[in-house]
Amino acid sequence: MKIKVIIALIFFVFIGGCVSAPGYFGPNKVRPYHMEERLQYRGFSIAKPQNNDWYAIVSEQYAENCIIRRDTSSSEHSIFVDVSLSTATADIENVDDLIQMLSSQYRTTERIEIKKKDIKPRDKFAGICIDYDIRGQDKTLLNNNGQPYQISYIGFMCVHPTFQGRVVDIGFSERGPIELFEGILPADAKQMIESVHVESSPKVTSP
Repeated sequence: MKIKVIIALIFFVFIGGCVSAPGYFGPNKVRPYHMEERLQYRGFSIAKPQNNDWYAIVSEQYAENCIIRRDTSSSEHSIFVDVSLSTATADIENVDDLIQMLSSQYRTTERIEIKKKDIKPRDKFAGICIDYDIRGQDKTLLNNNGQPYQISYIGFMCVHPTFQGRVVDIGFSERGPIELFEGILPADAKQMIESVHVESSPKVTSP
């Protein structure tokens, strides 16, 4: 059974629930060669990875959230694409409102120190959308030299045009020690996030 079929089945039976549910007995880690061409979620779909270094954990998939991970050389280093249909935490009437909302979500805390925050309107894209590139450090995780782990969040966010009060966050995330940290948006990850279709219903792309 391919992962798209799993997601569709659980979406209609257990709205908002995890796709790892009674009735599925396949592997928890699914590689692209076992996926459909597009993976369907509520409010969006995404093309499957074109590189078999990527995989999906079935128990991490929800009706409104997709996570696709990439193999790394260490368990201390994580790389993944994350797409979610989320509730806006503020009233969004224009792109400036969306920039302000996202900026407030990424701020320095006791654990995370934000070093760079670049948020701007997304060019040549219909609707209210922004690009973001956010870099920082996790001060609670240190490598052998006492240096904090590096983190990055790169992607874009759009107000969903038909689901009132909802936004689609389409991003690439990386976290790891500085000696392993790549700090770039890989071409295959960029291809995945650019493949996302914001949809009013399955296979119906929103205007």
